[in-house]
Amino acid sequence: AWAEKLGWAVQLRECDPVMSEASQDACPWMESTGEVDVMECEDGTRCDASTKGWDCCLEVGGRIRCPVNEPRMCMIHTCSGGGEYCCSNDCNSVGSEDRPCPAGQERWAVEAMKHVVEELSFPTLYCVSIMMENSYEQDIFQTALAQAAHMEKDIGIFGCEGFDVFSQNPVKLGWHQRSGWVESVHFEQATVGRSEDGTAGNTLIFMNMWEEVKRLGKYKWHDWTIKADPDAVFFADRLRVFLAPHSDGDAKYLRNCNLYPNAPGWPALFGALEAMSRDALNIYFDKEWDTCRTLLWKPWGEDKYLKYCFVALKIAYFLDTNIISDEYCGGVKCSNFHGAYHPFKSSADWMGCWKEAENVQESISDADRSTRQEVVHAAEKKALPMWQEVARAEWAVRDNATKARAAVAEEARRANEQVEEAANEAELKAWEAAHEARLKAEEEAEKAQEEAKHKKEEEKEEKEKEEKEEREKEEEEKQDAKKDKQSAKQQSREKAQEEAKKEKARRKAEEDLFDVAAELEEEALGNASRSGERGAHPLGEGGARGDRAADGHNATKVSTTALKHINVLSERHHRRL
Repeated sequence: AWAEKLGWAVQLRECDPVMSEASQDACPWMESTGEVDVMECEDGTRCDASTKGWDCCLEVGGRIRCPVNEPRMCMIHTCSGGGEYCCSNDCNSVGSEDRPCPAGQERWAVEAMKHVVEELSFPTLYCVSIMMENSYEQDIFQTALAQAAHMEKDIGIFGCEGFDVFSQNPVKLGWHQRSGWVESVHFEQATVGRSEDGTAGNTLIFMNMWEEVKRLGKYKWHDWTIKADPDAVFFADRLRVFLAPHSDGDAKYLRNCNLYPNAPGWPALFGALEAMSRDALNIYFDKEWDTCRTLLWKPWGEDKYLKYCFVALKIAYFLDTNIISDEYCGGVKCSNFHGAYHPFKSSADWMGCWKEAENVQESISDADRSTRQEVVHAAEKKALPMWQEVARAEWAVRDNATKARAAVAEEARRANEQVEEAANEAELKAWEAAHEARLKAEEEAEKAQEEAKHKKEEEKEEKEKEEKEEREKEEEEKQDAKKDKQSAKQQSREKAQEEAKKEKARRKAEEDLFDVAAELEEEALGNASRSGERGAHPLGEGGARGDRAADGHNATKVSTTALKHINVLSERHHRRL
């Protein structure tokens, strides 16, 4: 077994039999009862691992071991039973800092990594594909997972040790017997046009996919990374047969079509199935921006870009035209032995080809088979030191991480003590400050109370003073009003007296007028009488008439004069009034 050859071991901490909530969040399918052979599965049922093996929870949908496509054992510092662990591609994402093992209760356990490695064939594959949502491509992946669950075998890229399907949005594709629910991975989209060869101008969208592959980092834990189109019928176990002789750890990639030998640009890399070793991808990710993205790649399809990128990076290739049967490279026949078949653009056609090709046996002589096995063993032997170095590096990283966590925990403990001491000191200072502030507040309150009392007394005196002034003012106003009233009465009396005087003068004036009028009237009557007593006028009747006329005129003149005098007296009288 590879576990024994590589000498891999998982170092697990044992302590109190409690699994932390952080651990459960990191591996929600993983539960343990604390018993070595009896496991509690995800749905709450129990199964006996000693009689049914580690797969006993598969019958009821639970998991108790690492999925093969996530082969890294990550330590969890809260443990139960014979040791607790979690599986992940990135140990930094596991909540291992929660509730560390109590001091004095730690011991190192050594578990062979057979839970992972026993299921890894040689070489190991990490398979990726881009899927268009709500299309025949999504239907193909969902059908492959459904049929795999029904037939209890892996189908398509889901037969690889690691796999990912990339799409614009995460889509749940189905249940995988080793990995649980499979969901596609989001990555940045790009516009797809037409290439100069008449194929899809999809270079940029695949550049984005490779960036996501780099970010995930799963490719580092497998010998080969395979990019397969969704419409390519795929057999992972056969692909290992074709790739094993080339799995010596060197940087290389596959060219899979040679329709025009010795012609420029041939052999070619057709994008339905692409294979590149781990070191080839490492070189690509290191130099992609400086070398490959400076090429005139925009008119190309992604497979042409990848080929010329690897040429620019001086990565070697190997040619194998039997690895895929492709309609665009000599035709496709599902009845022949190949690693893949392309294209089948419906789930029915895809599964039809898969079922036809499933039972096809490889036609190879014993001598060729023996030769290939020798080549594979040689490649395996060459790759072994690299895997051992990877394992040592992995455990060195984990040991350093453990030491770093211990140092951080010690530093945190000291920091907590310092914080607690500072808190106590701060609390004492706060109490003293509060006490001093309370005394000062009481003193200020007393002072404020005295000031308030003094102010109240001043306000009372001021109010009494104002009330006194107000009373005096009211009394003065009353006296003034009384004087004004007396003055008004005096003026009224004087005015009445004046009116009485005027009335008396008017009456006297009237009496004077009557007297004058009477005198005038008597004078007129006297003149008239005297006129009648006269005799004949010496001048005869005419003269008499003349005298009488003169007398009448004189009488009239007297009356007129009397009236004038009366009017003058009346006007003077009115003026006096």
